[in-house]
Amino acid sequence: MAHRDDVAKRLAETWPRFGGGDVRWLNAALNVLAIVGGVATIGVIAWGISGGRFGVPGGDVVNYLAAGRRLIDGATVYAGAWNTPGTVYYAPPIVVAFGAFTFLPPGLVWIALCLLDLAGLRYIAGSWRAAGLWGLVPLTGFELVGGNPNFAIVAAILLAVRGSAGPLAVAALTKLGPVFALSLRGLRSFAIWLAVALAITIPWLALWPQWLAFLLSAPLGGAWPVIVPLVIRAPIAAILLATRRNGARMLAACLLTPGFYIVTAYATLILAGRLVHDYAAARGTAADAQGLAGR
Repeated sequence: MAHRDDVAKRLAETWPRFGGGDVRWLNAALNVLAIVGGVATIGVIAWGISGGRFGVPGGDVVNYLAAGRRLIDGATVYAGAWNTPGTVYYAPPIVVAFGAFTFLPPGLVWIALCLLDLAGLRYIAGSWRAAGLWGLVPLTGFELVGGNPNFAIVAAILLAVRGSAGPLAVAALTKLGPVFALSLRGLRSFAIWLAVALAITIPWLALWPQWLAFLLSAPLGGAWPVIVPLVIRAPIAAILLATRRNGARMLAACLLTPGFYIVTAYATLILAGRLVHDYAAARGTAADAQGLAGR
């Protein structure tokens, strides 16, 4: 509840004309907007699915399960050309996991990934109300229904800095870039999760050189259909990493994700918004403490 009221509280402190009653009205308005955002997201998803614009399961899920099926069948896993729909770039542990998931109904796998992504959005946003407010952006529904859990990946980056770095190991094996969010404090949990991920690939150790060869075969002209090339993002990320600040490291990890698509940039924007909010809240708390100390 405290986190939900932070926005209204800071506005009240910034603009004195917001009295106690006005703050309650502002909170009520934000609650209504959050509900509208949730309904809008559901509407976008329903519109996309009913019109055949969004696949069920999502296209990404179909691709992951197809890679898992190739593994089970003994076929070449890392097949396809760069920048071609259907190509899977993820590390062997992710492919092995989806090999196991092929024994489940595809729709169930898709729903599980969608729920995982929704949980990721909730964690990044900081509250269900904040998540609902982001739902006012139609891109939220598009991301949630796709089956590519970009919100969950960014949530793992945030969690690595503020909690456990274990899930970051899975995120790094999926998107590579998240590994740059790892700190010394989280090294132990990261190593444990990574060891488990490596262990499940023991029956398919040949996948590792295949995966590395596939990554190294990327065309020099740019292998990822992204909105901002890595050659532009990398120097910015390097500057952020050089600051040695947690927030900057998290943003750098997002920027260093090779496949920086629109939805990846959108998830990064939500993370940036959360960091700005938490920074403002921390400063407000420090100011309150100083004010009390001066009395």
